[in-house]
Amino acid sequence: MANISDSPGWKALFDAKPALRRSVYNIVLCLSTDGVNPFRSGQHSCWPIVFKVLNLPPELASRTDLLILAGVVHGPRKPKSFQAYNLLLVDEMLDLRVGVDTTSPDGTQTLTFSGELACHSCDLPANGLLSEQQTSGAHWGCIKCYLEGRTQHNRQLYGQVRRYLPPDHPYRTDPSFGDQEGRPTPAKRDIVSTLNAAKYAQQQQDRGADIKTYSGRTKGVRGECQLQRLGYDYVLNSLWDVVHVFKELVKKVTRDTHTHTHTNTHTHRSCCT
Repeated sequence: MANISDSPGWKALFDAKPALRRSVYNIVLCLSTDGVNPFRSGQHSCWPIVFKVLNLPPELASRTDLLILAGVVHGPRKPKSFQAYNLLLVDEMLDLRVGVDTTSPDGTQTLTFSGELACHSCDLPANGLLSEQQTSGAHWGCIKCYLEGRTQHNRQLYGQVRRYLPPDHPYRTDPSFGDQEGRPTPAKRDIVSTLNAAKYAQQQQDRGADIKTYSGRTKGVRGECQLQRLGYDYVLNSLWDVVHVFKELVKKVTRDTHTHTHTNTHTHRSCCT
């Protein structure tokens, strides 16, 4: 798969909404946001909200001048909830779904644009803000499945990666990885159960309840997400930010390699002495 247009999800979107094929002015969008410090120093954090037009050829879709800046959360701190901003975004997306008229660049004709939100792609904390779910640091820290963290040294750890291997995979029982891993793969989240949990969480939130009192029942869902007003599956269509995943992978590999090299060098010197 070289592009999102090659994916089954893309085909499913156009099969469900065939009207998208009727005009080149029907655009498919990807939503993204993240915290940015606009200054070289200090702790100021603002959050640009950006749309990427997925209909464009891959070499054009990521060009800065072709991204759509929908808004900026000015900060100076990370917002505690993103739903007030999602409310405005969804209102505009509902208008765009019906169709928005504009004038061609030469002013000779009226063009009608319509659009659909296909997916959103952010790092994990931003994904949690958009979907109103807890993420890293919480007991239920995954927005895609029901993996439970375990507390160690006052931190939540999620290093249970062998649970995602096939049941008969040799790494599950390989002693070099520690204890045997016989637990099944964590169940995946789905939009129906997430919406039910969100409804209950929102009721508790409106009553002023502390999230610690109900997060166990809702499994990390903090409240209702405004994106549900679009009939949008914000669980299935939440894409991992590959840049952050690759960056963390490289950091871990280089750190482990450095540690291994340093240990071997130290052992060699000890033997020589």
